[in-house]
Amino acid sequence: MNTKLALTLAALGCLTPAHGALLFYEGFNYPTGSLDGNGGWTSASGDIQVSLNGVTNAGTGGYNGSSYIGSYTGVTTTGGYIHNSDTVADYASISLAPSVTSTFTDGSVTWISMINVRGDNGANARYGLAIGADVLTGQRWGNEMAGDGIGFTTASTGNDTRAAVWTPTVAADDYTLGGAVPGGTGRDRFEVAKITWGAVTDTIEIAFFDAGATMTEAAWDAATKSMILADLDQSTFDTLSFTSGSVNFDEIRIATDFTSVISGTVVIPEPSTALLGGLGLLALLRRRRN
Repeated sequence: MNTKLALTLAALGCLTPAHGALLFYEGFNYPTGSLDGNGGWTSASGDIQVSLNGVTNAGTGGYNGSSYIGSYTGVTTTGGYIHNSDTVADYASISLAPSVTSTFTDGSVTWISMINVRGDNGANARYGLAIGADVLTGQRWGNEMAGDGIGFTTASTGNDTRAAVWTPTVAADDYTLGGAVPGGTGRDRFEVAKITWGAVTDTIEIAFFDAGATMTEAAWDAATKSMILADLDQSTFDTLSFTSGSVNFDEIRIATDFTSVISGTVVIPEPSTALLGGLGLLALLRRRRN
């Protein structure tokens, strides 16, 4: 094949995402201090703090800290990690790029994963995480959202993780919950959720792996899960958000395949970035030809 033609095809090929791809990766590689303003994150209270890998945080305001130092056997980790510096409910959110949201189509699959390690074993160690049309708010477990959303939460009783969908029309709390994933209060978890988008029914299933466990898709398939069905308009989903009590978070990933959501650290380029790169290469080829 002509070398110039091969390069041209390569440039055009970069406009199409790979079959399996990491879409969003957050390793919290930021300076210590408030998460707010770093990497596009918004956290109004400033109590969600970045810690460096290798360093434990002692905790304040009733937060007991933990032994977590930014590593979890079997999971690729980089950067730092975050924790809520007290036991009061705090929230953080980030806008998702079109390269992420454009994959939320009927018939497709979205994987989400996150490490969470409790700072204490009581009612304060609750949280929620969701992809949605708005941000999670309310209690530590994220019981409120102004738009539709899908994700997982500990809910208001117990610390077991549950699949969840949020719809503003639900009375009292804005969410509907799946059954609890067994594991016991205060258990450290690497949580992996799978969303299957459908024309009529959307499904989210979540399971978790202990540190050092065999982390394969077959193992995930065989694990006990929390599951819930819904009919959501995912075309409106453009935000990732979480709520937190005394919990450490690390390594949030969104991907189109299991392997990427376990170990991926390199996000595919946005279509606009790929387009510019491809056009630049084509322009260079034309200039050399002339």
